[in-house]
Amino acid sequence: MAQIIYLIRHSKWFWMPVLVFLLLGLCWIWQVDNTAISLWINGRHSIAGDVFWRAMTWMGDGITMSILIFLLLFIRFRTAFLAAAALLVSSLAAQWLKHFFAHDRPSLVLSGMDLHLVPGVQLYAHFSFPSGHTTAAFCIYGVLAVLSGRPVLQWLFFLIAALVGISRIYLLQHFMEDVLFGALLGTMTAYLLTGILLHQKWMWTSLWDQNLLSLIRKK
Repeated sequence: MAQIIYLIRHSKWFWMPVLVFLLLGLCWIWQVDNTAISLWINGRHSIAGDVFWRAMTWMGDGITMSILIFLLLFIRFRTAFLAAAALLVSSLAAQWLKHFFAHDRPSLVLSGMDLHLVPGVQLYAHFSFPSGHTTAAFCIYGVLAVLSGRPVLQWLFFLIAALVGISRIYLLQHFMEDVLFGALLGTMTAYLLTGILLHQKWMWTSLWDQNLLSLIRKK
């Protein structure tokens, strides 16, 4: 618990914006509703917006996450392991919740309405809650924010994660509630798992301070 509290104290420029993001989202849902929010965000479309939000949603995609973890192996094994472990746990939790709640997605709930469909984006109909992309984004970028300890990077990682979440609404893949819970799940997993693992003595052996390049040079 002490390790988790330490991480929270030294990464306030990530979790504080996350908290504001969650509160603003909840207030918006309370004032209107999920469908109205989806229609409003999707209605603010443009050619540039289609390109931008498609690019942002890829920042939370499984392929992108895998590439990022691979690149982290060239920085430090500990960082790559923590990111991979947190991503695995949060993804399994998100998938279980998706099948437990089995909520329909916006493309099905809002069918028959005047929607803007982004070319090249495959729409899914089921297992909306929570957003897997948002969960993954807030989880892995949360781990990086915690480990960075730098306010500028913490803000940057939050911004990327938040934009991933908004992109899921713009692309009609998720509702606001899916995104908000995904953000909460991802952030909590990042802090809890990182805190627990960093408390283990075996995580501080010399091997974890190395990277792929250092091992290659030794050979």
